[in-house]
Amino acid sequence: MDIVVATTRKPVSERKKALVAEKIGRLGRLRPSLERAEVHVSEERNPRIAERARCEVVLRGAGRVFRARAGAGDVLAAVDVAVDKLVHQVERAKRCEERTPAGRRTPAGRRAPRASRGLRVPRLRAG
Repeated sequence: MDIVVATTRKPVSERKKALVAEKIGRLGRLRPSLERAEVHVSEERNPRIAERARCEVVLRGAGRVFRARAGAGDVLAAVDVAVDKLVHQVERAKRCEERTPAGRRTPAGRRAPRASRGLRVPRLRAG
């Protein structure tokens, strides 16, 4: 998996970038089809904001996109929160795919209404 770590406003040390890449790389074990991870780390300048470190992660691969945003007092803590959110999303998508029968794209509960599936729906007469 390709991991891109970008920062704004305040530079992040190479050590922290390596730790962020390691934490995000663990998500590749849950879903091997993930191809790219984009991590955007920033720090808010407003002293009234308690959670000054912000982290936004976007995972892409096999037609799926997973996104998570998190804030914390420290960059690594924000990354941890974002990774926890992504783990939940990836596991949920995996469970949903396991429940869906082969050859069908959507579960029965999420199918389109009858009219769009080609079935005839009686029309109401005006007047």
